[in-house]
Amino acid sequence: MKSILVVDDHPIIGFGLQFLLKKYLMEVNVFVETAVEAVLTQIKNKQFDLVIMDVLLPKTDTQSLVNRIMTLQPATAILMHSSCSEEIYAMPYMQLGAKGYLHKSASDEEVLLAISTVLSGHIFISKKAAKQRNIFYNTLSNNPFGELSKRELEVLSHLLLGRSVKEIAEVLNLGQSTIATQKSRILSKVNVSNIVDLVKLAEQYGLLNDLNFES
Repeated sequence: MKSILVVDDHPIIGFGLQFLLKKYLMEVNVFVETAVEAVLTQIKNKQFDLVIMDVLLPKTDTQSLVNRIMTLQPATAILMHSSCSEEIYAMPYMQLGAKGYLHKSASDEEVLLAISTVLSGHIFISKKAAKQRNIFYNTLSNNPFGELSKRELEVLSHLLLGRSVKEIAEVLNLGQSTIATQKSRILSKVNVSNIVDLVKLAEQYGLLNDLNFES
C-alpha cells in the first residue's frame, strides 16, 4: 500500500483526495497544519511514497519546504497541487525537483493519472503545462511573467492576492527589504510601474482566474 501525505490548508481538499484515493488502496494522511516545522515532523517520523502539496500555503516558504522534504526523503515524490496557473507556475517547481503539477480543477481521472504517474517514477504535467514547458525551453514565450524567477513568481502570487510587502515578508519568513526588492524586480521585468497595472496585466494573461482571493 502506497503512503501519501496531503499538505493543504483547506480541509475539504485534503479529505476529498483522501476519499478518492482510499478507494484505490492508498494510505492517505491529510495534514491541514501547514507550519513548516510541523510538516517536517511528519516527514521525519514516517516514510512517504508521495507528498501532495499546495503551492500557496499560509506563512510558508513553499519552495524551501520542497527542498527540505527532498533532502529528508530523497525517494519521496512531490506533486504540487494548486489553483495557480500551471502554465506559469509548473516549470519553476519542476525545476526544484517536484515530479508533477496538478491544477485543483482537474477531474478525478486526471488526479488518479497524475498520482499513478509520479508513483511509477515518471513526470506528470498536463497538456497545457507541457506546451508551456516546450515554449520555456525554446525561449519563445511572449508572456512577460515567463521571465520571472521562482522566488519572484512566489512573491507575485501574494501581490496579486492583495498582500502588502510586510505581509508577504511574514508569510515567507524573509526581510521586508528583500520582498521590496523582489517587488521592484517584478514590476521592472513585466514593464509596469505599479500594482494596479500589474493586476491588469495578470488579468490579461489569465493569472487572476486561478488565485483564491479569499485566502
